[in-house]
Amino acid sequence: MTKFGLSKKEIISNKKHIATLFEDGNSHYDYPFRCIWMRDDSLNLRLKVLFTVPKKKVPLAVNRNLIKRRMREAYRINKHHLISSLEQNKAKGSVLLIYTEKYPLDFKQIQDKISVTLQRLAQIG
Repeated sequence: MTKFGLSKKEIISNKKHIATLFEDGNSHYDYPFRCIWMRDDSLNLRLKVLFTVPKKKVPLAVNRNLIKRRMREAYRINKHHLISSLEQNKAKGSVLLIYTEKYPLDFKQIQDKISVTLQRLAQIG
């Protein structure tokens, strides 16, 4: 049974882990997201994720928070693609999604783009 929740344990919060992800992670760009990912078998969960919206791109906090809520919801709905791929490969990983557009997109667009990004990551393995 697929769990569609997004618990606090699944969110990356360790500053060292984030720094390692930026330094050693692989990156690709799917408009409007820059995705940085890394395999990490030391994790206690199958997959951890972090969502960021740079203040330089989206100056209003209201809009940044709106975008992050939409990103979290779209990820929550579509994460099963990537988790099933990681389970087949017996791997664990971390994903960082950075929003690069200047304006908030509507939820449908964000969901479609996150779905494509996660499916691409699942193919990479």
